[in-house]
Amino acid sequence: MTFKKINLFLSGVLVIILFFTLPANNRWLFSKILDSGNDFAMQMNHMDPEDRKLSRYGFSYMIYMNAIKRITVHENAIILLPPNDYLTEVLHVTKFVSPEPAVFYYYTGINAVWANSPDAGRANWEIVVHSDSSIILKKVMNRRHFDSIVGVYKHYIR
Repeated sequence: MTFKKINLFLSGVLVIILFFTLPANNRWLFSKILDSGNDFAMQMNHMDPEDRKLSRYGFSYMIYMNAIKRITVHENAIILLPPNDYLTEVLHVTKFVSPEPAVFYYYTGINAVWANSPDAGRANWEIVVHSDSSIILKKVMNRRHFDSIVGVYKHYIR
C-alpha cells in the first residue's frame, strides 16, 4: 500500500513538472508567480487600495481617476465614453483604452454610457481625447454639439 502511495505521489509531481515545462505555462509561472517584482516586502509597503489598483490596472485607471476629479456632484454624473475603434482609426491613440461602462463604474463609481446606449441622451459629461497625452473630461453645455458627437461615435461602434 505504501508503495502505491509513493508511486502516485511521484507521478503527480512528474505531471506538474511536465505541465510547467511547456513554454506558455513556464512564462506564466515566472511572470505571475515567481516574479521578483512581486515580493512580500514591496507589497507590505503598498497596502493602500489606491496604490494596488493603480499597479494592477495601470495607465487607463490613472486617467479615469484624474478625469473624474472635475466632477463635483457624482450622483447625477453620466459620462459618454468614446468608442475604441474611433480612438484607434481616427485619432491613432494607442495607450488609452475606453472601457465598457460597467468597468468604468467599477473603477470610478460614476455611471458611463456608450453612444449606442438608450441612455446616451442623459449623459452630461464626455471624455474628449485628442491624443495619448491629451485626455480631458468636459461638461456638456451645447446639446446640438453633443448630438453630433454621438452621431459620429455611432459609426465606430460595432
